[in-house]
Amino acid sequence: MELIAFSYYHAQNEEYVALAPDIEFCVAYGESEQEAVEALMDIVEVTLEDAPLPKNFYTVQHYSKKVLLELEIPQDATLHTLEITEDGDLSYEVTRKE
Repeated sequence: MELIAFSYYHAQNEEYVALAPDIEFCVAYGESEQEAVEALMDIVEVTLEDAPLPKNFYTVQHYSKKVLLELEIPQDATLHTLEITEDGDLSYEVTRKE
């Protein structure tokens, strides 16, 4: 199962933000992008332990410019694909959203 996440630098707060829009309240912060993404992965892992995940996550095609704008995610945010295995392990791959 793939979970789409985004990260970006929030200039006003002077920190990086990482979030997985498909999971409510799944947002993490860090001094670097890597720190924010790692914290996000920890949050997703805890979520996997505590609550069932939705059966279907949105695919990357769902996150059009319009949807990103509605979610207040910058257009130049980094796209992350978090791969969730059957046993709940996480790995991720980073790509740039064009």
